[in-house]
Amino acid sequence: MRRATKMDCLRALIGNGLDIKTVIDVGILDDTEPLRTAFSTSKQYLFEPVEEFHPTIRQNYQGVDFELVGAAASDFDGTVSLATRTIIADMAISHSGIQDDSAPKSENVRQVESIRLDTFVKAKGIQGNILLKVDVDGAELKVLQGARDVFDRIDVVIVEASRTFCFERFEFLHRHGFGLFDIVDICYYTDFFHQADMVFLRNPLLQDARFNGWKRGPFEKSEWQSLNAISC
Repeated sequence: MRRATKMDCLRALIGNGLDIKTVIDVGILDDTEPLRTAFSTSKQYLFEPVEEFHPTIRQNYQGVDFELVGAAASDFDGTVSLATRTIIADMAISHSGIQDDSAPKSENVRQVESIRLDTFVKAKGIQGNILLKVDVDGAELKVLQGARDVFDRIDVVIVEASRTFCFERFEFLHRHGFGLFDIVDICYYTDFFHQADMVFLRNPLLQDARFNGWKRGPFEKSEWQSLNAISC
C-alpha cells in the first residue's frame, strides 16, 4: 500500500523508469536518508554551509559518490550572513538561515559563500537528469530563483513548504514549467498542519503515462487508494 512518504514517492518514480544522474541536495543538515539510499549510485552534491555538520555528513555518505559544498545556495553569487539557532534541547544547532531584514535577529551569525545553483550547475557541466531538493528553513524561494536558468536540466524538485509558504512555492514552480506530483512527509504540530514536502515533476514528465495514471487507460477501481483508510 502506497504511503505519503518521500521514500515511497521515490520508489514509485524509480520503479516507473525515472532516470536521475545527479542529486543536488540543498540544506542537508547531516543526512537526507531517502535520497542517499534511493540514488546511491548517482552523483550527489550536498549543500550545507554549517561546517559543524560536515564530519557527520562525511560519515553518513561513505560509499556514495558525493561532493560536500560548504556554501549557501541563494539567488546571487557572493557572501551572506548565516544565522544559526536551536529549538531542540540536545542539539547545539537545529536550524540555520540567511540573515536578512525580514528574518529574526540572531547573535549567532557567520559569513559564508553564497552561490546561485545555475552558476554552480553550469560550472560543473551538469547537463540534465537532475533531482533538486531544497530545505533551508524559509529561504527556499531564493534557492529556486537562483536555479531558473537551468530548470530545463532539472526533472524533479522536492521542496519543503510550511502552510505559510505552500502557495508561493507552488505558484513559482508552476509558472516555471513544473507540476505537482506528490505531497509527502506531512507534519503536524499541536494537532495542526505545519509543513510537508512537495514533489514536482517537469511538465513533460508529468504528462508521461509512466508517471500519470490517468494516461494509462480506463479507470481501474482497484488502483484507487485513500489515505483516510490506512496508516501513513
